[in-house]
Amino acid sequence: VVEIHAHRLGSLMDADLTLYDENNKVLTQMDDFQDKSEGMETFHADPQLVYKFDKTGKVYIRVRDVLGKGGREYSYRLYTGKPTPDFDLRISPSNLTINQAGTSSFVVSVLRKYDFRGEISLKMAGLPSKYISSSAVIKKGQNQLRMTVTAPDDARLGSLDLVINGRYETKNAVI
Repeated sequence: VVEIHAHRLGSLMDADLTLYDENNKVLTQMDDFQDKSEGMETFHADPQLVYKFDKTGKVYIRVRDVLGKGGREYSYRLYTGKPTPDFDLRISPSNLTINQAGTSSFVVSVLRKYDFRGEISLKMAGLPSKYISSSAVIKKGQNQLRMTVTAPDDARLGSLDLVINGRYETKNAVI
């Protein structure tokens, strides 16, 4: 993975990345990468390349502003490394209004990154006392799951902000 963080950090840079081999041959190029974890963001000015190398040797990375501009306000961070499977979770709707002793449902969506295929255990966090939530597992191959929250008989009226934690366990790591 070769990735630029500029726009996401408030920089004016509209970055472009090009990866060259040792003979100056272009291996791949990226201008704007649409990161689905950025939600409703419509302007994606930060590039990200995922490239699988077929052989060893030197490679060169060119970083440039597409308009040829520069200066202190055009700063960026360059990240290179192996892609690590990961995920982000989204809740829709992100808050609920539940009647006393009522139950409401919501959908949890997973954005799988870098070929993450594992099961994700879900658990609600920060619920007021006496509220009950379903716990669930998003299975391999699934990208959405419906969950519920039930309010107690004496629940405070108003909206409830939802927070959910997702956990994936392997023999070597917990994400």
